[in-house]
Amino acid sequence: MKRWLLAFGAVCVATSATAIAQSSDVKSPGYIVIRVILEGGSAAPAGGPMGPMGSGGSGDGRDGGPGGNPMGPMGPMGSGFPMGPMGGQPAAPKTALDKSVVVVVPFTSIQKKLLYPDKSFNPNTNPQWLLVKNKFGSTYIYQDNTSVQLYPIHNYSLEKNIRDTWTAWSTKRNFEGIYDICTDALAAGMVDDALKYADDMVAQIGVRKDVAPPTKVLEFVKAYKQISAKLNVPATQADDAEEWKTKLGASGFTQGKHYTLVYWGERQISPEDINRRLGLLDKNFKAFYLWHALQGIALTVPDKRIVTVLADRSTDMIRLRDALDGLTIKSDSFYSPANDLIVISPERMDDVGSSFNQVAQSQYKVGWSRDELLRGKAPIVKGQAQTPVEVARMMTYALVDKALEEEADHSAISREGSRQLFAASGLLPRNVILPKWVDSGTASFFHHPKGPLFIRDDKSNKTAMAIGLATGHGSPNYILHRVYRDMTARKELNPSAETLLRNVITDRYFAAIDQGFDVDPAPVPTAAGGQNGAQGAGQGPRGPMRSGPMGPMGPMGPMGSGGPMGDSPPPVIDAGARRMTKEKLELKADVTSWSLLYYLSRDRMYGMQKFYAELRRMPRDLPLDPNLTLTLFATCFNLMDKDKPTEIDKLAFKRFAEGWVQYMSNVRVNGGDIPVNASASDPTANTGGGDFGGPMGPMGPGGGSK
Repeated sequence: MKRWLLAFGAVCVATSATAIAQSSDVKSPGYIVIRVILEGGSAAPAGGPMGPMGSGGSGDGRDGGPGGNPMGPMGPMGSGFPMGPMGGQPAAPKTALDKSVVVVVPFTSIQKKLLYPDKSFNPNTNPQWLLVKNKFGSTYIYQDNTSVQLYPIHNYSLEKNIRDTWTAWSTKRNFEGIYDICTDALAAGMVDDALKYADDMVAQIGVRKDVAPPTKVLEFVKAYKQISAKLNVPATQADDAEEWKTKLGASGFTQGKHYTLVYWGERQISPEDINRRLGLLDKNFKAFYLWHALQGIALTVPDKRIVTVLADRSTDMIRLRDALDGLTIKSDSFYSPANDLIVISPERMDDVGSSFNQVAQSQYKVGWSRDELLRGKAPIVKGQAQTPVEVARMMTYALVDKALEEEADHSAISREGSRQLFAASGLLPRNVILPKWVDSGTASFFHHPKGPLFIRDDKSNKTAMAIGLATGHGSPNYILHRVYRDMTARKELNPSAETLLRNVITDRYFAAIDQGFDVDPAPVPTAAGGQNGAQGAGQGPRGPMRSGPMGPMGPMGPMGSGGPMGDSPPPVIDAGARRMTKEKLELKADVTSWSLLYYLSRDRMYGMQKFYAELRRMPRDLPLDPNLTLTLFATCFNLMDKDKPTEIDKLAFKRFAEGWVQYMSNVRVNGGDIPVNASASDPTANTGGGDFGGPMGPMGPGGGSK
């Protein structure tokens, strides 16, 4: 069996505008990964360098927190912008860790077109240029290897694969096929398609009376019939948006089908901004309920619209969180269980995202129009026609800007919006202090994180970007899954499955954050230079270099002093190392929480429902004793000793834990690793690699086999 990890092969290099213009057309859909370098190279638009823009990592990795000074063995990432190609002098070669933003944009085709279609060809002022057709419009694409790098993924499209599979199913119309297609579509973020396939599944019950449907189909149809009508009609009861508008001093609100958005700055915010967010909230709402219906669970659909708040400025988020008693701000948003509100920042809060936004906004102010650029129209700026290179460059920036905007909204809503729905549906209580692993795991389960995860290999000392393609419900969180696999390979998780499980359930990994050192034994170096039980020196990725509150962490080594929590005092370390250790421990706590909840939700949902029900019965506003949580868990999953009802069956617990670890080893990834080179790729060149088998292809979102 295979592990569905896409291996990108060698790519062709195009280092000039001429190389781009001479490339061939691409008529099949695919993805183009665009990396815009903000520090350590030329990211400046025409007219000169931008100057330093601060520090921080690339992407936001796990949680979208604000960036900070880069840390760890990798060292500083650059301190300015030498004059780039558009300014006259070539920029210095790029390093893998230059501060950058990265987006993955699906395209339908790439064609050579005249930059100004209504004018005749001129190699200098109106050349043929590569026009990338994508979901945001049409973009003349730019690359220079220094400020913009391109990494294409050709002949592969999740959407096309799923729709082609559905077309083929339409000639057979079997129950198994349509259930899998519906599940895959939802995992790929194709919510409207998934709902259509769900309706097809229901219709099959009446058509194929000669065939007994599988149990999972019957359970789905029963659950879906209870919720489908409410998913497609507006909520009937009045919400309290007017009250929240008054309390917060907001300027207005707009009602959607299932949500009401309260906002400030009605003169600045456009109807398109409002409707985009309401549309994403509604999409997430439908996906949340459909995913549970596919598990045979009909959740309660609220009868009134859910209130969501859009902050006026990102700088207001801390004040609003404090005023509303909200939880930690992650992914540009937070949830307030006490008030049942989510609050979303109007712009990205991570360092690199906000830095790029400043670059883009500065160019829009001098006359570049993002709407025109996204339509593929070369605008007149300050009364002058711009050079082809300048036009293509700004179109690429506009495309990245739009993709980053959508990514931020999707990330915020898929995380905090889903968190809110766990309470709105009655699945989890709002006023019970949940075990931290449950709170973290449910927040991450449907979350689509921002940006790539940067990884460095020990042996080759090369860096890769781990990206995700599936952006829906049911697919693994590609950041946390990638880190989980790295931690497993490097033996950074407890080697005892039952101890690992017990540590997660009793929140020992979260307690370790405050203690400042790991509760698991540190990997023991071997003679070969590797780590205890690992594959030798340099085998496998070194570990994630994510950005969060402190920027990229660099390689992840042993996480602490070993031994159970409380056996020995925390080691004496300096403040910088302590911050890094805390970040690693936070990441480990979130990764293990997500992994367990993912397994339980995908493979042990009946027991998980019982566990949720027990949590709903707990006292309000009181933290649960870890031992009580462990007992509740064991009871709900039939792990108590039959002869000693008050004790856990050690053998059953051990087998359960080993089943979890084994399951996670077989979960196929929903993304792939792209080597980060100092050169860019021809956007029309085939990557020459990759394993494109299976119904979902190499980046399929489900939990398949290796």
